[in-house]
Amino acid sequence: MPVVSANELERLAAAILHRLGAPGDIAGIVAESLVEANLLGHDSHGVIQLLRYASKVAEGSLQPAARATVRRRQGATATVDGGWGFGHPAAHLAVATAAPLAAEFGIAAVVVERVNHVGRLGEYVEALAAAGQIGIATAAGAGRGGSVAPFGGRERIFGTNPIAIAVPVPSHRPPLVIDFATAAIAAGKIDIALAEGKPLPEGVLLDAAGVPTTDPAAFAAGGALLPFGGHKGSGLMLMIELVTSVLAGFAPASSTEWQPGNPALLIALAVDAFTSRERFARLTEELLHRVESSAPAEGVAEVLLPGALEARTRAKREREGIPVPEPTWRQLIALRDGDR
Repeated sequence: MPVVSANELERLAAAILHRLGAPGDIAGIVAESLVEANLLGHDSHGVIQLLRYASKVAEGSLQPAARATVRRRQGATATVDGGWGFGHPAAHLAVATAAPLAAEFGIAAVVVERVNHVGRLGEYVEALAAAGQIGIATAAGAGRGGSVAPFGGRERIFGTNPIAIAVPVPSHRPPLVIDFATAAIAAGKIDIALAEGKPLPEGVLLDAAGVPTTDPAAFAAGGALLPFGGHKGSGLMLMIELVTSVLAGFAPASSTEWQPGNPALLIALAVDAFTSRERFARLTEELLHRVESSAPAEGVAEVLLPGALEARTRAKREREGIPVPEPTWRQLIALRDGDR
């Protein structure tokens, strides 16, 4: 398996994006976002996504040179129009729009419409947290009919519908971010498992007959992912599907009005509109210290905060390089060289 430095992988991604028709600045934003996901160990949202983006450009559903704009502002709310371009720049514009609105009103809500895949939601809420605000984001969107079965079902109804939350923390700590699909796993992990020739974990996938399986190929053959946390994850997934999709001008994945895309909702909260920054920082640090110093359960080495594993993975991959499955690497080189 090739192991590539972050800089080399980012240059490769930018070259591919440029060949696909993205201007230099857009290619740079998307490439940096994808490689950041790889650095953190979220390979399902990393450069493997370029293969999907290339297919969408070829079919005409992704306009590589399109630039996002703010279509509407009303009080503490706004709508960003992605123009059916790359989703990452559109989501960055949503952050840049939400932050000053939250500073003015104490809260802001921004939806992103006419948008393709926005990538890892944690990136955007982390940017708000770095600016001293609390960030909350959700996203929806999947193929027609969805990719995830509701609790107790076996038919694809929902998208994987991720949610992310980040809060500002003291500078000596890594960013405190939660970011996960409300499906048991992100759909991109199926691609990773196929590329690496590995099975999926138990309890995340049903085959077309509704029988649990670990074979990643079963998904393409009509299987369905499961929600995380049983009925609780399924309920959260339902709410994200409705609120995010409909407010952003889309329709749920199972609707006859469905269209492909990745509608997103970003909420920013200004801490000092509700309490003092000093109090928030003090109580945050107190709780984080309490969690990470708590006694581990039997067989567990230590209690980790969200983001701790990602920080360790980043340090390791910055030092040693990013592993890329051989089939994925060959496809990326072919994309760069125009052989696909």
